[in-house]
Amino acid sequence: MLQSSIIAVLFLLVPAKGFLPRVDPSPWNEILYKYVNQQHLVNYAKLKEQDWKKLRNYLTNLAQPGSEPLSHAAKEALLINAYNAM
Repeated sequence: MLQSSIIAVLFLLVPAKGFLPRVDPSPWNEILYKYVNQQHLVNYAKLKEQDWKKLRNYLTNLAQPGSEPLSHAAKEALLINAYNAM
């Protein structure tokens, strides 16, 4: 429920003529490969201990305004990653 609310807020924060940010997904991918096991379980304790700052930086980048339009596929990927990262 909280994640759905956050995504809704992301949509509301982008003005009609504004753009979503172009964010490098590599930090998020590194986190996924390092802390999610084959059963799709996340080792939150290890993530918090070792890479919390990397996750916070990634989320901060998601909150920045964009400067150019994104393709539909890029928007979709960005919003899915934002939803999952939160």
